[in-house]
Amino acid sequence: MSTGLHDSILDLIALAARVASNHPGGDVCLMERLAAQGVPAEHIAQAIKLARNVRDEAHQLFDERVDARMLEKLGTTPAAATLPGRGCCGASACCN
Repeated sequence: MSTGLHDSILDLIALAARVASNHPGGDVCLMERLAAQGVPAEHIAQAIKLARNVRDEAHQLFDERVDARMLEKLGTTPAAATLPGRGCCGASACCN
């Protein structure tokens, strides 16, 4: 009798954690392993979508907290800032 989680569940958790944390690698290997284990592509897609939702919500909440603190302490927010229009922070085409 096995007491641990099935390998496919562990791999789904690992894939979701990588996506949610913006980890730069390992996702393709995990997707291939999951497919080889017979996990349907739809299930893999659901895990990735859920992880992206968690990641995006966390980023949004963090940004809102930073903006609120900045507004309270400094009277402005990053949304009010202007960018120079050049260089990587100014969204220059050379940075794409």
